[in-house]
Amino acid sequence: MKIAFLGTGLMGSGFVRRLLAQGHTVHVWNRSPASAMALEANGAKAFAASADAVAGVERVHLSLADDASVDAVLEPLADFIPASCWIIDHTTTTPSATGKRARRWAEMGRVYLHAPVFMGPVNAAEGTGVMLVSGDPEQCARVLPELERMTGKVFQLGSQPERAAAFKLFGNLAFLGM
Repeated sequence: MKIAFLGTGLMGSGFVRRLLAQGHTVHVWNRSPASAMALEANGAKAFAASADAVAGVERVHLSLADDASVDAVLEPLADFIPASCWIIDHTTTTPSATGKRARRWAEMGRVYLHAPVFMGPVNAAEGTGVMLVSGDPEQCARVLPELERMTGKVFQLGSQPERAAAFKLFGNLAFLGM
């Protein structure tokens, strides 16, 4: 499968190495180009322009800082992401913005699923940890086998696209409380 991964910081780099180890072709882009270019040593193909990174891919994965960065990266790509391409966002985001984003991309005829994670960079590279996903149950079921290969356990949280974001934030709060 040809995948674009946008956001190659610590978590994104771990995911990219995992996807490459599974035999995927991975295009990478990062706002700091050196981070993406470093992954070429692992077999990824780095791109200076995000639009070039998503050209001809079957799936786009994101691991960015927050809602503002997700929208800043995705919105300019609306005309470049192929209609058949799925968008899987691993960024920790707010429930309200995530729900709006999922509906906006659905209106454009695209699949956007939110799949935040409870893991560190080493877990991302090793395929261990926990991933949450929410959205259309049929769409989640179609991508579930691939998400399971990226992590130790995937929890499907229902059809509301913002539900995974809410559980992720609640989980972070619980960890802070411990």
